Amino acid sequence: MGAIVMDIVVKNVCKSFGDKKVLENFNACFSAGSRTCMLGPSGCGKTTLAHIL
Repeated sequence: MGAIVMDIVVKNVCKSFGDKKVLENFNACFSAGSRTCMLGPSGCGKTTLAHIL
């Protein structure tokens, strides 16, 4: 039996810590079988997004 493969789609994701917005209306589609690299400065929400996913 074959594996089920799906894309991951996020729409309008928002997250803040107190008054600091780290994600605001974030949208993305991560295609099944592909690799994605998140780059950005410290505090921009990379780890937060990974935890949400």
